[in-house]
Amino acid sequence: MDTGRKYYLDNIRSIIVIIVMIYHAAYIFNGVGVLGGFSNSVGHPLTDGFSTLIYPWFMVLLFCIAGIAARYSVDKRGIGLFIRERTNKLLVPSTLGLLVIHWITGYFNIKIGMGLETIPAFLIYPIAALSGTGQLWFAQLLYVYSLSCAFLAKFNGSKFDKLCEKSSSIAILLLGFIIWGAAQILNMPIISVYRVGIYYVAFLIGYFVLYHDLVMARIEKMLPLLLSLAICSAVIYMVMYCGENYASDKVLKSFVTNLYVWISVLAILGVGRKLLNFSNAFFEYMRKNSFGMYVLHYLPLIVVGYVIENYTDLACIYKILIVLAADLILTPILNLVVSKVPLIRYFVLGIKRRKNEIQIDNRS
Repeated sequence: MDTGRKYYLDNIRSIIVIIVMIYHAAYIFNGVGVLGGFSNSVGHPLTDGFSTLIYPWFMVLLFCIAGIAARYSVDKRGIGLFIRERTNKLLVPSTLGLLVIHWITGYFNIKIGMGLETIPAFLIYPIAALSGTGQLWFAQLLYVYSLSCAFLAKFNGSKFDKLCEKSSSIAILLLGFIIWGAAQILNMPIISVYRVGIYYVAFLIGYFVLYHDLVMARIEKMLPLLLSLAICSAVIYMVMYCGENYASDKVLKSFVTNLYVWISVLAILGVGRKLLNFSNAFFEYMRKNSFGMYVLHYLPLIVVGYVIENYTDLACIYKILIVLAADLILTPILNLVVSKVPLIRYFVLGIKRRKNEIQIDNRS
């Protein structure tokens, strides 16, 4: 196994965080019926189309990378230290962080849902804290999956692990059927982001299969085929579902969607390994701060969005662009401020000392 740093994993993860920020700016103004946005929004065909295109695969890809990162960390640090670190970096921000800062997000979510007047005053804060979970569902699920590594680590270096390393190109492609099967199970009703089945399978595939450099080398060699298949499956998927609620069971459980998901994940990993295995000032900044950006970005987005939606008559596309611009500017500032306040940075970002990196390394 190559012991060098896999910069492309950091860089793909950083790009996904930016995609998430763009997606959420479009999502709160969506016009296709996805719950959680402004109810009167009519959306815009371009941004709704963008959301439809990326929604099925970007978190699956993130969980695959998280599985790879978990395997690196367990191998390097041991399971005990791994669990302690993940408790600080994932559990603390996704629980105590709700009480410190994300209750503000929850407060605006309640206002958007027109439910503030129906809640007794003494319950507003705890309900707002719970309603502020938002994007932190990822950290919550990833922490639970990380705990399972105490069991998974027993298979590191086993015959099963070596068999995974020998996965042929056909076997790698056929994992798409497992992704499709996983998409059918353990999906939370109403709160569609908690797709426990498919995300855990993606984590496991990352941990046991994509972790191996020989597997990633095969994926890179398959890149021309993967890109062709990704384009074809994207076209078919968009023809079938563009304009529909892209977070509905009808869309997310379909075979076509999950074929598109898996091919897209493989194609992006192949492109990343071929073209993104480097570091520069931007990616180094994102490597250290992308987790903080992810955790904090929804707060400025929802506040600015609320003001724009309720106090302007701008066309929807301009609302989206203004909210996105504000989020891209304000989130790094908020992340910097929070990271400098000793106790707050631990509750919100899981950082005990400023010298600690916010980002979870793919080699740590």
